Amino acid sequence: MKDLYTVEQTADLLSVSTKTIRRLIKSGDIPHVRIGRAVRLKTQEIEDWVEKNTHYSDAMHLACSNYPNCDTEGCGEH
Repeated sequence: MKDLYTVEQTADLLSVSTKTIRRLIKSGDIPHVRIGRAVRLKTQEIEDWVEKNTHYSDAMHLACSNYPNCDTEGCGEH
């Protein structure tokens, strides 16, 4: 399966340490699958997790052409 990443590959993808990824796994914050003792993370679930945990600043709303009706996720400008 090419859509599964190791902890090391996930860390490289997100530009963080493997320790950070392992901490997120241990806390249950990031979706993962265990195969025996090995841990793998699905590509789509990593992308979904990043999107879900992306936070936008108020400055982005102010710059939006839909302001003050901009809700970032639904306005189509971002």
